[in-house]
Amino acid sequence: MKTILNIYNHLLAYSDSVGNTDNPQQRNFDWSRKMSSVLAKKTASDIVQLQPGESKTIMDETVSTGISAGDTLSIASLGSSTYKLSIDSGSGEFNTGRAVTGLAGTDVTVAINNNSLAKFTFDGAVDISTVQVGDIMRVAGVSTFGTAPYAFADINSGIWKVLAVGPDNVQVVRTDCFAGANEVATSVAATDVIFYAQDGVAEGHSLLIDGTFSSASQSSYTVVDATSDCVFFTSTSPIPEESAVSYVAGSISIYKKARFLVYLETDQKTILRINGDTGDSLKVSPITVGKDNLVGIFEYTGLCYQLEIVNNSINSSSVMYFTAE
Repeated sequence: MKTILNIYNHLLAYSDSVGNTDNPQQRNFDWSRKMSSVLAKKTASDIVQLQPGESKTIMDETVSTGISAGDTLSIASLGSSTYKLSIDSGSGEFNTGRAVTGLAGTDVTVAINNNSLAKFTFDGAVDISTVQVGDIMRVAGVSTFGTAPYAFADINSGIWKVLAVGPDNVQVVRTDCFAGANEVATSVAATDVIFYAQDGVAEGHSLLIDGTFSSASQSSYTVVDATSDCVFFTSTSPIPEESAVSYVAGSISIYKKARFLVYLETDQKTILRINGDTGDSLKVSPITVGKDNLVGIFEYTGLCYQLEIVNNSINSSSVMYFTAE
């Protein structure tokens, strides 16, 4: 359900000693900003009490990837406004990968059961012991943004969910409408079938590039698919292809959702950390400590997917916040 916001700000400064005056010559500043009927998906608000030095995470929509200094990344165009961000080297993962050995050059038999379930049987040399129930099996094809030639028939390519794991086989179902056919795929490459847990980046998440790559690529994008080492995203504007680029710490983030408005009031000095910031430079202080009508105010419009507050005073604090998504 959508929410409608009315955002009003009014600043008035005057010089006479009596009070608010009708004489415009006595008004140093008189400015109003009214933004009416602003649409929001969801709003949230609360009042929290913090002891001295205590911190609280108001929101954290980040998805951990483990990408760190020393990792190298690339961006490749796949056509039709779709791009692939890949981890070329390093320990980072967008989802937990499952190492399968011995697959290259082998045959895989696909058997369909009652048009609802498929059984993929691998040659005995293939070790699938790391695969777990609930994992995703990705069979290379057009729908997975793969590169031809493909080992499997197109009807068997795509995304499958693992229901059971045997010594040399997996039983899988589609994540949407069933499609599959009996076949024996020969001389399968290691990249034709991959397995990974669905525990990280997913379709619908957002990718924020804020460095590492060209400034032309630095923006927020919608994720349309993800594996253990690749994220696929769309861009309405063309962005350059780049490869073997060294990762710059803090320059790439993936988050589930974000707020566009944050409003906060505090009666004590408070540290704010936004979007992964770990420093103490952003502080909000009340105009007068202990005065309920002279609190510290912070208002932020923009991308906010992570927010932590810290009581930076020697007194207990009361913090009221409002967010809009």
